Amino acid sequence: ELSPMCETALHEFSCFESFKKCDSDGFETTTCRQACDQVEYFCRNTMASAQLGYYSCPSDRYVDGNLHTCSGQEVRIDQLVFANRPANEQLSAVNTRILDPIF
Repeated sequence: ELSPMCETALHEFSCFESFKKCDSDGFETTTCRQACDQVEYFCRNTMASAQLGYYSCPSDRYVDGNLHTCSGQEVRIDQLVFANRPANEQLSAVNTRILDPIF
């Protein structure tokens, strides 16, 4: 079973991948690397290890949301700071199941 935080990250990522944000000129943007990083962090596995290499976070298909307009800038970056999370949330994150391939 996936943790609630992993499920949320996967849901958000799939939305960012499916429904792209438009930039100020009306052109579709790509997904922010931070949205991918959030999935890997909360699901405790990499996309490549889950046999989803096409979505691998180091890929050039993502851009840095701090530098570019992209889909997923809404990602709650504060959630990625593990050390600052309350102890019960850290324990929950440690006990999550690893992301299984979806096909």
